Amino acid sequence: MTGGKGLCVAIVPAAGEGLRMGAPVRKAFLEIGGRPILFWTLEALASCNQISEIILALHPEDLPLAERFESTLSALRVSSVVGGGPSRPETVAIALEKVPARAALVAIHDAVRPMVRRELLDRVIAAARITGAAILAVPVGDTVKEAYARGTSGRADHAGVIKRTILRQRLWLAQTPQVFRRELIQKAYSLRRTTCLALTDDAQLVEAMGHPVSLVRGSPENVKITFPEDLELAKKILLRQ
Repeated sequence: MTGGKGLCVAIVPAAGEGLRMGAPVRKAFLEIGGRPILFWTLEALASCNQISEIILALHPEDLPLAERFESTLSALRVSSVVGGGPSRPETVAIALEKVPARAALVAIHDAVRPMVRRELLDRVIAAARITGAAILAVPVGDTVKEAYARGTSGRADHAGVIKRTILRQRLWLAQTPQVFRRELIQKAYSLRRTTCLALTDDAQLVEAMGHPVSLVRGSPENVKITFPEDLELAKKILLRQ
């Protein structure tokens, strides 16, 4: 258990290419209401009093933008900007090296998940203070099908053939932030090359170490902007305020 009130430092990896969005710019810099998605995300994190500072990891080509927006980033509690690596795990690993030793917790949050609410941040950080590791997640509501490989009928809309139906009662969709005791997530990342995992989130590494990760119920609105339709949903949610 972690206990205590120590500082929580947030890491925002924003070095991804966003190829599934099909945009000419990295999706963190796509705009909603005249502001980059990244700024909406940083503002949401900065609204949480438990987060003392934010470490932002950008694609190396975007580092000049940090200088251009230095005052804005500073106002949003960004204490350090680093160049990311060729993959998300590499980017997070680089940012983890910048986390000060005085930090008790590290919250890792997707740069394109701008609709996280302050109460969700408070709850997941509070849970991590108790258990050492906690993530936001939402229960799966739809029936889940596992499929064989894509069908061979030649039809473009033929996605595959159902192999089985998976019971959804125990299934959850992971969100961010994912919050960990600093020493725990740093150790997990130091061991990542020995796990042979195809990483899709940070909690996998902590799970692989045998440390329990608590689930804190998130919100369906805490969407990661991945596809064009996600961007349209985010516009409706953020601009209604």
